[in-house]
Amino acid sequence: MKKTILTASAVLLLALPALAGGNSSRTIGALRPIYIATGIPIDGTTVDRTTSDVKFQVSFALPIASDIAGVEGLDFKIGYTQRSVWFLYAKSSPFKDNIYIPGGYLDIPLKNGDSLMCGIEHRSNGRDDSFSRSVNYVFGEYTHRFPFGLTVQANARAGFGWYDDDITEKMFSRFHGYLTLGAMYEAGRFSALLSATPVFGGPAVMNLTAEIAMRLGGEDSMYKLFIQAHRGYDESMCDCIYGRIPPACLRFGLLITPGNCSRLSL
Repeated sequence: MKKTILTASAVLLLALPALAGGNSSRTIGALRPIYIATGIPIDGTTVDRTTSDVKFQVSFALPIASDIAGVEGLDFKIGYTQRSVWFLYAKSSPFKDNIYIPGGYLDIPLKNGDSLMCGIEHRSNGRDDSFSRSVNYVFGEYTHRFPFGLTVQANARAGFGWYDDDITEKMFSRFHGYLTLGAMYEAGRFSALLSATPVFGGPAVMNLTAEIAMRLGGEDSMYKLFIQAHRGYDESMCDCIYGRIPPACLRFGLLITPGNCSRLSL
């Protein structure tokens, strides 16, 4: 079973960037980064086979309408992302959590090469127990690229359509936050990224991600080796528990970033 899942993951990692190539308005492309990484907790948690994990993400988008109303770059697409945290090294190799994220997205071109992506998404972990989490939300994500290699992004969101669950109703205020700010600097083959999301009313006051990556191959290559440190509630929905801070983790892996996919929800 492990071999089957790993083989399927490898095929997706290699095939999706190939589908993202080309300029056809019907071409399937990446919505968020595609990656697979393995790591350990770095907050004092015992490091062993039951706490080391593998995290992977697959993400794609299908264009529905391009250059709407004759405006170049004004495009609508539907997309799907799946993010999983997997205790691969434990005896039975259980999945800690799987997050399923379908949505609809509108790309809006702005002046000076800036861009705005607006969308509506459903995010859930497909569970039917006390760790079940499910939210709906709208968001807007603004991107500005400076000519010297710096990219800054801001993602603002608000939830709607709650079902009768206290944790779900407070998912954004206490766990996922209403605003994520991020910056990425690229110099040659190397890049560094930092993102931060304020949260309120819990023991953690910030979801944080820091990453260093090295591009493999030439300037057009979308494959990178990366090392990432993460702390917060935005990685696994079953970590959203009152009075608890999830373990901080350090991971190393392969990252694929075709096109201008979002980097704020790695």
